[in-house]
Amino acid sequence: MAPLLWQSQLGRDTIQRIVKHLVPDWTDGLRDWQLDIVSRILDGEDVLVSTATGDGKSAIFATPLLVLLELRRAPFYYPRLPCRVLPMGIVITPTKGLAANIVFETSKLGIRAIAYCSEVLTEARKTGRQIWKEIAAGEWPLVCVDPEHLTAKDWEHITNTDLWRANILFLCVDEIHLVRCPPHISVIGLSATMEPGVPTSTICDAMGFVSGHFHHLQRTNERPNIHFVLRTLTHTLGGNSFPDLLPYLAAGRKTVIYCETIELCFRVAVYLWGLLPSGLEKLTRVRLYHALCWPDENEETIRLICDDPHCQIVVATVAFAQGINVKPLLDCIQLGVPSTMNQIVQQEGRIGRDQVSLARGIVLVQAKAVESAIKYMHAHFPLEMGPPAPKATKASKRVSMKKKASKPTRLDIPKARLLVKDKCLILLRNTVYRNPPLELTARSCITACRRVPCSLCLPLSSITLEFPPPLRDPSHSPLAPFRTPPGLICTSQVSASQVSAKGELSLKPKMREEVMKSLDVFRNSIRKLEKGSDPTGCTPRAAYFPAPLATLVVTHLMSITAVEDIKLLLSDWVYLSGHATRLNELVLQLQEKFRAQHNEIRLLQNEKNRIRAKAKRDAASNEAGDTPDGNDELEDEADHDHKLVGVVVPSPSPVKPPTSSMKRAALSDDTNGSAPKCARRAPRAPQASSSEVSQSFGPRYRTRTDRSRRARITDENRID
Repeated sequence: MAPLLWQSQLGRDTIQRIVKHLVPDWTDGLRDWQLDIVSRILDGEDVLVSTATGDGKSAIFATPLLVLLELRRAPFYYPRLPCRVLPMGIVITPTKGLAANIVFETSKLGIRAIAYCSEVLTEARKTGRQIWKEIAAGEWPLVCVDPEHLTAKDWEHITNTDLWRANILFLCVDEIHLVRCPPHISVIGLSATMEPGVPTSTICDAMGFVSGHFHHLQRTNERPNIHFVLRTLTHTLGGNSFPDLLPYLAAGRKTVIYCETIELCFRVAVYLWGLLPSGLEKLTRVRLYHALCWPDENEETIRLICDDPHCQIVVATVAFAQGINVKPLLDCIQLGVPSTMNQIVQQEGRIGRDQVSLARGIVLVQAKAVESAIKYMHAHFPLEMGPPAPKATKASKRVSMKKKASKPTRLDIPKARLLVKDKCLILLRNTVYRNPPLELTARSCITACRRVPCSLCLPLSSITLEFPPPLRDPSHSPLAPFRTPPGLICTSQVSASQVSAKGELSLKPKMREEVMKSLDVFRNSIRKLEKGSDPTGCTPRAAYFPAPLATLVVTHLMSITAVEDIKLLLSDWVYLSGHATRLNELVLQLQEKFRAQHNEIRLLQNEKNRIRAKAKRDAASNEAGDTPDGNDELEDEADHDHKLVGVVVPSPSPVKPPTSSMKRAALSDDTNGSAPKCARRAPRAPQASSSEVSQSFGPRYRTRTDRSRRARITDENRID
């Protein structure tokens, strides 16, 4: 085994000397744990590092190349230590955005790096370059590649090159992938969310790490400068309005908003654009970052959020959370709870990268997600949840039985514990990842005296947190505030008769569909009337009456009483002045129709309630048996009324017999009533004697003792 020269005191001093000389911003050089990992990589050891986001993991694969390139440039200035002629390293990245960010960051250190992705390869083919030959020749010390391209034939040619095999220094993997490499290469695994136990052993097996033959560094991933907030959404994620975002965006702090899907990203961006003043500036204020954006567009978004003071918000998918370093970001809003605890920590890790600024990590959770987590924990971890909730009533028993029959939902256990947690959130996260030292991290924010407590511990502490906007250059114009979402304030009051009936002003789902169809016809009519005045002739049909405006009309349909209400509600509508009256007429027609339907439904329901109540009363009176027959009472009253002079009494209408019901009345006594009266039996007949019974089985005529053909038939022998 070769001596570990880089881990000696001479090697460690040389590393620190080179780093301080080439990177003046790192005044103290590498930190102790970084120096230990870099020296092990230079000696060819395998390492597995788990530490917090923003803790300096990128320096682990950049510093070895920096040191070896400096030794090759000026070998006479430094001691004789193991070196390579053309040091090279590979970083496997899960996303193209992360690869581009690594290339940008390492270029600041003077290291030539390239992202081996489809866009770079396409541009190279246009100019006749062959990237794989440049990599095999050692022209690029650092190569970022995604796992899909590692299976290409070009990489077979690269790995079979003798020059590349002799100079490759390390392979750094950000995700779990199994890659076969020569044994002298140092394999590096970096992660901020690696749970101890089975997840860690699975990663080691996937990367070929054998116990005792690699170095494992477990550091805490707690971020002491981030205020972790867990809130329940007051609205759903299926609509076009997201008012829960506005309180966090009003301060003007640079924020990233994570959405689960690209479609949700677009709806959030459109909502925020609609609350900003007209002009192209709002396209810079709110930016999109996802896989459907062009790569240069995503790179421009990162540049703007870093350098442009007018760029405040990035609405992104999880692609933005994979290791991208954007130091100006201060707030992170996760719209909807992610699928795992690891994703929550990774997405939150993009903010407060300088470890000094006070940052906020907000998770806005759907109410259904909390309910699912509670049910999951009660089913799988009943001891943690305590006594079960009270049983469902009879009215909801059918619904609960249907829900039990459905397929059980599988949840990430740490995430489920987080959603049902009623105490310190940071304590739970530290327990999941077993962040050292456990005697300090496994405490609540109050007990551990954290300077930035979580949202559950903050009300219990005496700490007051303020999140001011960042300092701005006076030469830059201030950010325009977000407008209050348009609401309806009717100028004319709704009459009391319109709101007296319960539920009259609420629309059923079928009514909403009918309104949307009517508004769609109204949109087509506007298009026919305004199409001639369209200067471009390319205005889409939806632009004449946008969907958000139609949603506003449906929501406030039964409260509109005048044209002024339409103008106040749809103040941003381009065609408001010419078509407000027509829209008001349509709304009034729909109101009249729906009110008639409401009244008809109400009358039918009242009639059913009366019949049901009368049937219950009749059933209760029949069971009691003490009251006289109702028909007799009616007949007596009718006879008495007929005796009155000049009074005409109508004949009573036939009453349907009450339906039998085994259920007692709601407020009746549940004790046993009086015993029913049984009918008296008839007297029993006297019992016949045995002789009488035996005679009944014999013939009913007398037998003849002497019978002959000549015997004369007498009256005694005749049948009675």
